[in-house]
Amino acid sequence: MQVAIDHDVLSVNPVASVRKIEGGPKRAARAYDEPELVDFLAKLDADKKAVKADLPDLIRFLFGTGCRFGEALAVRWYDLNITDEVITVIAPDGVHVKLPPHTVFFNGNIVHVKGKGLVRNEGKTASSRGILSLPDFLHTLLLVRAPAMATTGAGTMEPVFPSGLLGWRHPSNVQRSVRRLRLRIGYPDFTTHVGRKTDGTVLAKAGQSSRQVADQLRQTSIQTTEKRYIERGILNPAAARLIDAAHRPAPTAGRGDAPASGTVA
Repeated sequence: MQVAIDHDVLSVNPVASVRKIEGGPKRAARAYDEPELVDFLAKLDADKKAVKADLPDLIRFLFGTGCRFGEALAVRWYDLNITDEVITVIAPDGVHVKLPPHTVFFNGNIVHVKGKGLVRNEGKTASSRGILSLPDFLHTLLLVRAPAMATTGAGTMEPVFPSGLLGWRHPSNVQRSVRRLRLRIGYPDFTTHVGRKTDGTVLAKAGQSSRQVADQLRQTSIQTTEKRYIERGILNPAAARLIDAAHRPAPTAGRGDAPASGTVA
């Protein structure tokens, strides 16, 4: 429209009169607290259909890294360093990347392209590529799952979570299995994004800054992390103690008295 105005095709730009369309309410971040997570994983492990579909390890990987669903499906043994030494791998753009011990290098995701089928591309955005440390429980899980080559250095290009034919798993098929799983085990609100939001909330509650949480989730926008990946309305007992302290006069030590705890004499 601005080009039309500049070339005298239109005398008035109608876009100037258009107001911003207000979206509907956003769904709040849903994260699992510790008791919920323990119960959820126990029911996940006990579900025979989930085990047959190889869901327990995949879902633990989502909770253990906070990665996106398509990124988990795209992880190859080559992208993991489960050894105790630094190894070097080559990124899709040809850059040599050093992986510290017990880390994963996210550099792609799996999408379905019409006419081509499943395709592994280089990731949602350039900033989504990055190296994350593996929590101990996840490192142990991967050691048990790994082929022998991956335990001694850079592994094969095969997916860590393959299909029944050892190729890429179709995202839609896995999502269908997840939808059926959550109804069977009594967690109807579970999605493949809950692990990501749980990790963001856990780190925020532990005192990590929004920037640190965003870096773990590989997001450039701190605002996005705060609005969508950290659960709000969490009980905060420390706040009540701090407010209470503000309403109490600080004790004054008399001459010769010992200084109050926490003050400098």
